[in-house]
Formats: sequence, structure tokens, C-alpha cells
Amino acid sequence: MAVINIMNIKPTTISRSIRDKFILLYSLPKIGKTSWAANIPNNLFCATEVGYHGINGITAVDIQSWSDWKLVLMQLERPEALEHYKTVTIDTISILYDLCVKYICDQNNVDTIGDIPYGKGYALVSQEFASSLRKVTQMGLGLIMLAHANIQYVALDGDEDKVVEQVSPKIDKRPFDIVNQLADIIAYIKMDFDKDNNVTRTLITRRTPYIVAGSRFKYLAPEIPFGYDELVNALLEAIDLQGKNDGAKIVDETEHHSIVTNRRPFSETIAEAQILWQKLVSDSPENAEIILSKVKTLFGKEMRLSEIPESQQDLFEILIEDLKKM
Repeated sequence: MAVINIMNIKPTTISRSIRDKFILLYSLPKIGKTSWAANIPNNLFCATEVGYHGINGITAVDIQSWSDWKLVLMQLERPEALEHYKTVTIDTISILYDLCVKYICDQNNVDTIGDIPYGKGYALVSQEFASSLRKVTQMGLGLIMLAHANIQYVALDGDEDKVVEQVSPKIDKRPFDIVNQLADIIAYIKMDFDKDNNVTRTLITRRTPYIVAGSRFKYLAPEIPFGYDELVNALLEAIDLQGKNDGAKIVDETEHHSIVTNRRPFSETIAEAQILWQKLVSDSPENAEIILSKVKTLFGKEMRLSEIPESQQDLFEILIEDLKKM
């Protein structure tokens, strides 16, 4: 348990660095979200769909299952990873949520999340999904979440005579509520064409009746020319204005006290797994089948705990955390 001393707590500061910002960026397809993310230094690009082909300079890892994502998070905790990576980009956040839903369904041996009684499945997914995103932020890493856009018709102030076309992130309500609480900026990439079909791309950071957007930075310009440097410069201007006008304390980069982990000897991993197995099966023999189902979900095939190889220790540690929760 962490040691807390409320007399040593320092007032919060606002950092000029984009590294510790949490941003949801969305648009219609093929607008340039992935290319934009490629400009972020020391960025680990976690791709749930392969949309980075043809883009130079991306350090990408394919995320095909929730176990892949958990493995990335575990490896990011290592000191050498935190020295190298400063930002994590998820493309797309909606598919990552879908992988989380499948993971919880597989763990509970159901086909759909609604098959878990009393709405418990939705709570399990929300808890798993939210805790994984928080883990990124608690490591002191920036978080960029990419999403597609959804266009729908809505009635302004509930007035059916005032229906407008509104664009919003294409994310289901449950994951959007989690992302919305976390994000410092929700921005939409708007495209405009002139009479010669020349395109201008603009980043919209403030909500309008027609666009869902928002920012924690009250001086951030509502419209910014689309580009990585343009957003960085606009953020710097907004943060400096907050320091000047509101007396906020501004620093170049927030000091983070993240928890890092080193891999323990594999013999300790095996020993802890054996203890957990014995206790859980002793409590209820049915737990043996549940544990083996978790093994199959994580490792993609049936095997006993004693058959898990040392090369799969990171996944083994994830399994142990699941067993502790049981």
C-alpha cells in the first residue's frame, strides 16, 4: 500500500508538454488521424485495425485481443520502456472496447455480455476498460485515442422542429462516458472545400450544436489549423494565457512518480500460481474449470498451469492477477 502524507502534497501545476495530455481525436475515414499521430515523438502506436501502412515513422504494435493490450501495459511498466515511450496512441478506441467485451464474455463462458446475469457483465467490462486506460495515465504517459465519426440528426433542446445534423465520436455510450471523463481534449477534424475542391482541415475543440467537442483548457482556440505542431502551439498559447490571466502555476513538464516493475524470477511466478490454484480449488472444485478457461482465453489454447513456458511469463502474470481477483 502506498504511503500517504497529506502534509507533503504539492499544489497541482499545468504542464506545457503534450506528453501528459489525454486526447480523443475523431473524424470521417481517411482524413489524416494516423498521419497526425505519426508526428508525436516517442509514441507507441497500438493498432486495433491496420491503418498505418504507407505511413513512415510509426512504431506500431498490432492489438488483436484484449490479452495483447494487457501485455503491452505490463511491458510499459518496465523502466526501459518508460525511458523510451512518452505517449501511447490507440487506433481505434471503439475496437479496443469491443476486444474488452469479448475478453469478459470468454472469461464468463457466454456469447454476449448481456448473458451475464443482473447486468454484471457491463460493470465488469467498464471496470476492466477504465482501469486499463487509467493505468496508462498513471504511468505518466500521454494518451491519444483515435475514433471514427458518427453523423446523426438531433433535436436542439428537445424541440422536434429544430433538428440539425450533428457529428460525434463513433463510440458506444458506455465507453464514451469513460473516455469523456478522462480526456483533456475531444477534437473533431473538419474538412471544408473551396470552389476548386481544395481542402482545408480544421481541428474543432469546442462544442457546437453541430459538433461534439470540448477541452479542459478554457483559453484553447475553438478552431485550430489541423496539424501536430499547430495543436502543440495552440496548447502552449492557451496554457500560458491561463498562467497570465488566472495565476495558474505553469511548468514545462509535470513531474510524475510512476510505479515501474521489474520481472521477477519465473520460479516465484510458478509458486504463486500453485498457491492460488490450491486455495481456489479447495474453496470450490468448480474453480478448476474456470481457471483453465481463463488460461485458454489468455494463451489461445488449453494447457495446465505447469505447462505454461517461461517465454510466456508476462501473460502468466496477467493470469495471476485474474486469479487474485477471484
